[in-house]
Amino acid sequence: MKRTPSGKRQKAYRTLAIIGNGFDIAHNYATLYRSFVDATSSESLDIFKEYCDKDESITTWYSFEENINKLTQELFFQSMSEDHDYAIVRQDRSRLRDVFADIHNLLICYLRQETESKPVIRLPSVKKYLKRKTMAISFNYTKVAAAYACDVFYVHGSLSENDILLGYDYRGEACLAEYEDMRWSKNICREALAFRRYLKYDLHLLPDSAEYSERIAGLEAY
Repeated sequence: MKRTPSGKRQKAYRTLAIIGNGFDIAHNYATLYRSFVDATSSESLDIFKEYCDKDESITTWYSFEENINKLTQELFFQSMSEDHDYAIVRQDRSRLRDVFADIHNLLICYLRQETESKPVIRLPSVKKYLKRKTMAISFNYTKVAAAYACDVFYVHGSLSENDILLGYDYRGEACLAEYEDMRWSKNICREALAFRRYLKYDLHLLPDSAEYSERIAGLEAY
């Protein structure tokens, strides 16, 4: 252990690992988008497909998130157009918000069932490179990386937190866009995740407490 100038203890890491979805797949977990869709029967997924172009095949998490980008941007521009009824477009926006939120919950349930149904078997080919003194930055939601690394930072949330994020990568948001128009931006989602972690782990607020809910509502209003 080393000490920082402030006197706090700091762990000495020897390896930094960047973990993506291929890591879970290599450990025999069905975390592909198609695996999730094929195993999940949901009205929300059906509604999402209705909004997407009929000739566009959504086969990966990347294409799923790109469609979130496309749909939210289209709805915003429609709301600014005289050719569309503003109130109806905003209803569609609210409907999509609920659909995406439900898909989040469905994915948590699916991944939890998938990973809890079989133990993590540590692979010799991975153990060769990932020692216990490894700091892992994981873009996955599962705890597979924790079977190797002593510390894992979950960029997009985790199953253990019951808090994950899905969304689109950076885009230039219109100056008149409201929070609901860009709430699925990964930049905003990451900031919101960091704030929720702050409330839970630094302020020790329970997610079902009134103060926690008030602070989250205040963030969204801001």
